[in-house]
Amino acid sequence: MIIDKELIISMTDEELSSYIPKHGDRLRLKRFLTRSQKEEKQNHKRENRLSILRKKIEDKRHRKPKTDSSAEEESEEMRPRQLGNRNAQKQTRKIELGWIHLGVQSSKSALQS
Repeated sequence: MIIDKELIISMTDEELSSYIPKHGDRLRLKRFLTRSQKEEKQNHKRENRLSILRKKIEDKRHRKPKTDSSAEEESEEMRPRQLGNRNAQKQTRKIELGWIHLGVQSSKSALQS
């Protein structure tokens, strides 16, 4: 006969005493199983919430703009945001090299590319 968590939790102390003779061990076992059951429920709820958030984020990324007036209200609430760093995506960079003459209060540019 296989005894699972739910069965042990639902068993009375007298029924469980035939399997586990010490009272303290029975109490520890029940406490352990109820705690682990609560943690599993909390983890399940957390995973559900995270999956909902991930789905919402993906929907926002792939949403196409609408043209009617209700879309204008939504666009005011949820503006499209840039993803990533645009400067990092550039193939070329603008580099300027120069110095400032402190005594003359002028700047000298040596190299621009």
